[in-house]
Amino acid sequence: MTTDSKTSDLGLRTSDLKVDYSACVRCGTCLAGCPTYEELKDESFSPRGRVALGSSLDSGRLPVSAGTGRHFSTCLLCLACEANCPNGVKTESIILGSRRILQEKKGIPLLKRAAFKNVLGSSISRRAIFPFLPAAKILKNREGRLKPWQVLKPFLYKIDPERSYPLPDIKDTPEINLPPLEAGRPRIFIFSGCLGDIFYPRIREAAVSLIRKTRAGVILPRERICCGLPLSAGGDEKGARALARRNLEIISRYQPDLIVSPCPSCARFLKGELPRLLEEDSLALEIGKKVVDLSEYLVSKPDLLPRPEKKLSGLLTYHDPCHLARGMGISKEPRSLLSRLPGIDLSEHTERSRCCGFGGSFAFEHYDLSRRIQAKKVESLAQTGAGLVVTSCPGCIFQIEDGLIRAGKPMKVAHLYEVLDNPPNSKSK
Repeated sequence: MTTDSKTSDLGLRTSDLKVDYSACVRCGTCLAGCPTYEELKDESFSPRGRVALGSSLDSGRLPVSAGTGRHFSTCLLCLACEANCPNGVKTESIILGSRRILQEKKGIPLLKRAAFKNVLGSSISRRAIFPFLPAAKILKNREGRLKPWQVLKPFLYKIDPERSYPLPDIKDTPEINLPPLEAGRPRIFIFSGCLGDIFYPRIREAAVSLIRKTRAGVILPRERICCGLPLSAGGDEKGARALARRNLEIISRYQPDLIVSPCPSCARFLKGELPRLLEEDSLALEIGKKVVDLSEYLVSKPDLLPRPEKKLSGLLTYHDPCHLARGMGISKEPRSLLSRLPGIDLSEHTERSRCCGFGGSFAFEHYDLSRRIQAKKVESLAQTGAGLVVTSCPGCIFQIEDGLIRAGKPMKVAHLYEVLDNPPNSKSK
């Protein structure tokens, strides 16, 4: 076991993450950016509080209990604390390492493990189960969204009676493997992601269309599985490694030049965690280097995207996904692309760097806290007067749509890919 004054190698028991607890000098700079601390006002739920608890857990001084787990499960992994920290404390690594220690002691809930590993982690299970999901439309409410609490509560993991869900839109897309339309154009692999596959297949269709407009080759495999982030974030390193290995096999089969994903959490995981999980495997490192955000590629090809044929007018605002802006350092590129749409005005909101409160399973395990964070983001978006919120993450769309409905706001939400592929007329309120 390690002490809190030294660099801890959590790989002795859980992973190969190395963290330095002593880098945190408890200056408190992290507090202002932490959305969960802002709501709870409890030092033990702040970034520096979690660092101290992680150190005690790693050294064995803090016992494992349900209360201990809550301190770490209520972290959104939004990276706001790391962005603000002058000492470069790797809070995310500490949180993840702590979750792995807890997972070793307590295990992961059976339904959660089954959902991520055996359903989302298997293309065969997806194709067997997904065709039945549209039947859930019988549970839709007047907004056309699902309120499945009464019927599905015994079967679903952490369903809150207040949350509404978009209708599943399952399309068993056949493999797409189209060569470049011009010599010298790249072959681009699309990693569509679970949330997009289940609820927003139109986003991956827009990605295919945009890539073809640049005359590049496009690859969308029929075998699509979870990237492994939900398991990794929940502490199941073994399960995440198995999915990483399978994804490496799928991607390398096509030998793409670039890899993009409509989900920045997936992209960031493939770029950084896939090589780490597979112990710096040379092929995994090569795959990681090929991961980019599609906006990066499109910004570098400004003359290849055709101008919209229809006349546009409207006001929109852009929401920065945490794992894209802070995790991958991409915030200018989406705005640059939106600014090129003639007749469209971009209105920035005051809380542009604030997390929407999704955080993957966080939004289901801690929905009450999630929606408090969500409400502040929605209010900031609404103050712009925009008719359309654009973002680059299916999870953010999922969360913001729910918040807008709760707040009674008439704004719509769309993915950047959709807007660029088929620009809407978005009237201001």
